This record gives sequence, structure tokens and C-alpha cells, in this order.
Amino acid sequence: PPKVKMVNTVGSGDCVVAVLTMGIKNGDDLRETLRKAVALSAASVTTFENGEISEDKVREIYKKAEIFNLS
Repeated sequence: PPKVKMVNTVGSGDCVVAVLTMGIKNGDDLRETLRKAVALSAASVTTFENGEISEDKVREIYKKAEIFNLS
């Protein structure tokens, strides 16, 4: 993800697990699912409120998130 100002990490891992689970269950492309999970998790750490994540922030981070192959 791009660098973001982190203010609260509560629930950020839950965001990753939820998005990955939904994507895998729906048969979505794994790279795009991972990108969505990263964007949602990164957006979640930018707010003090747990569970209050701006859709605009998620979209902004999603556009900048990059997935790399490590092989």
C-alpha cells in the first residue's frame, strides 16, 4: 500500500481476513482480492473510529496499491 498516517490499528487484520475470505468464496481473482484487502486494511488504520472506514479513502488507496510477484 502507499504510506498512510496510521492512527489506530484495531481491526485492520480483520479487514484483510474478511476481504480475502469473501474474494476466495466468490472465486474472485486473487491478485485483485489481495489489492482490495490491502486497501481496506490501510484505510482502516487512518481513522480513530473502529469500523468507520471512508469508501473514498479505500478507493484512493486501492488506486495506489501495488501487488508484486516475489518469485
